[in-house]
Amino acid sequence: MIVDYTPKSASELEVTNGTTTLRSLATASFSSLKFKHGTRKKKAILKMRVKVTVSWRGRSVPLTVESNASKPFIVKTNERQWRESELSLLLLDAFRGRMRVPFAQAYNAYHHHFLRSATNQVPGAPVRPLSGKRA
Repeated sequence: MIVDYTPKSASELEVTNGTTTLRSLATASFSSLKFKHGTRKKKAILKMRVKVTVSWRGRSVPLTVESNASKPFIVKTNERQWRESELSLLLLDAFRGRMRVPFAQAYNAYHHHFLRSATNQVPGAPVRPLSGKRA
């Protein structure tokens, strides 16, 4: 796990239920990951890594395969941190490291986060539109 803060010890980055077996088409699912500690309202990015041995022409070669990085997330330790955590992720998504962005970009990020967090809808295919008008 890559985090935006310096942990006091490696145990702060511990994840339980982080082991699974590969399914067909070399896919894996981690449906019950649990983090032992919060990220102190800082963003974290998760990457999965697996060690495999590839056999080819009578030779076995050990390889490490790493996934793409996840979208940033924050591990909160209590519900009171939800608002600040969501605001941090919204600003990160809207501004992407810049000081100024066009209004449309900031509003699109807000709309995306609102659909995802407040209404539990998929932003690309909302079930309930913001207005009653149909296109």
